[in-house]
Amino acid sequence: MPKGIGKLSSLQVLKGFLIANLKNTPSRLGDLAKLKKLRRLSIYIGIEAVMQEKEFENLKEISSLRRLKISWAVVSPKLKKEIDRQSLDFSFPPDLEKLDLQGIPLKEVPSWLDPRQLTNLKKLYIRGGELCSLDHVGEETVTEFKWRVEILRLKYLSNMKIEFPKLKEQFPHLSYLERVKCHEIEKDTYEEDIFWSKSQAAGKCSRA
Repeated sequence: MPKGIGKLSSLQVLKGFLIANLKNTPSRLGDLAKLKKLRRLSIYIGIEAVMQEKEFENLKEISSLRRLKISWAVVSPKLKKEIDRQSLDFSFPPDLEKLDLQGIPLKEVPSWLDPRQLTNLKKLYIRGGELCSLDHVGEETVTEFKWRVEILRLKYLSNMKIEFPKLKEQFPHLSYLERVKCHEIEKDTYEEDIFWSKSQAAGKCSRA
């Protein structure tokens, strides 16, 4: 991403913002805070990514942002510890409506993936990666902190075992749900896919 991107003050959509090593990432997330009209952003975190201290806290400064996509490259085991540390710094703008996470390399749900941080989120997509659960270890989610997400898509999460009743409890405002190829029971065998919409008669869910 070229230097000076912060000068594009009228930019509304930015796709493919790459975070790599310091040499190949002349622009940083802090520069995007100057884009006061930016509504859609996609970020790719490369295999050699080097994040500056608290870099992802700058996301909350992009107050106009409504849709955010973050993709992670496949990383080696020795880099996962660093990614885990860096991932603690995520912070989102208050009016974010859609969050799309691809290839998240963490097994435990990070602290920032929390309804208390994402109070206006309507769409949540999580595709691929190592996430095992959406539960925060050692925390109780009280009623007022339930997700307000209306559309939830969970795909290709072989480690994640999460039942439909549990999802409805965590996401009481759901109008549409997809759960595809989650919880690999044995090699290439997954729990039944779920495609559910609130409009279906009597709240029944169809299984593929």
